[in-house]
Amino acid sequence: MTHTVITAVIPAYNAEKTLLRSVTSVLAQTHQHFELIIVDDGSSDNTLALARAIKDSRVTVLTQPNNGPGAARNAGLRVAKGRWVAFLDADDTWEADFFSAALEALAAHPQLLFYFGATQSKTATVRKPSPLATQNPFVFQADRSVKAKRLRRQVELSLCLMLADKDTIVSLGGYYERDKCTYGEDSVLSFLIFWLYPVIKSHKIVHTYNQSETGLSLSRHTNVQAKAMVLDPDYIYERLPESSHRAVRQFIAYLASVDAQRLAKAGKSDEGWQLIKDRTVLACAYQPAVMVALLRFAFYTTTSPLRSS
Repeated sequence: MTHTVITAVIPAYNAEKTLLRSVTSVLAQTHQHFELIIVDDGSSDNTLALARAIKDSRVTVLTQPNNGPGAARNAGLRVAKGRWVAFLDADDTWEADFFSAALEALAAHPQLLFYFGATQSKTATVRKPSPLATQNPFVFQADRSVKAKRLRRQVELSLCLMLADKDTIVSLGGYYERDKCTYGEDSVLSFLIFWLYPVIKSHKIVHTYNQSETGLSLSRHTNVQAKAMVLDPDYIYERLPESSHRAVRQFIAYLASVDAQRLAKAGKSDEGWQLIKDRTVLACAYQPAVMVALLRFAFYTTTSPLRSS
């Protein structure tokens, strides 16, 4: 019997137009000792039927009532057999050598628990590595001392680029899933990983991002809301040593200022102002990035034709 080294999990919600493309990219991996778990998250289209029609012994299909992408990923995590886990959105794809490249890098750094590659996009703007950047894996540790805007670039990375130690992901609580969260549920886990652990990073492209016109991608881009870290900071504090709380609180205040700005631009200035008050953003206005976001919030509050009455 072949030993399962990697478990890949695809959460799928109304993904009938893209699911098979994503699944094909998993089944085409050059490293073949893996299982694929597809979790249908209460789809109302043909997603579940398409998943169940896949004839491959490595594929397991689960279904649940609609509970959000975090809960769907965690459902796959709970039954995962592999030592390593990877998560792919149902409208994205992996390069065929993703697993092989990640395992090779992790074998060279056996003390580390996470590998992150790079992404490309055919449908949206994604920050690309410099053409001079090496594809050779390197050890990366987030610098907690940098300003919030720069720290955000270090700790918010798509988890579709990741191969991770399963037990460590479980110890962090898996993906955020409270209130069927559909926005920022992955950035909570990404923040915890980069705050607590050094990782292996590479500029090698392992993933292609596609923004679909249905399902989760649609809801994320049409329903402007605050990120989970901003709405539920206690979830973060519970998983970090108390010595980190002050620095993390300042970082969350910055995120809240950015989300308040976005909400005001979308005509939800009342929600944005509530964030500013609840997350003591004004106390962090000495941070240049926070001040800029607050000024933009004020601008959008007074100029947006959609603003709250």
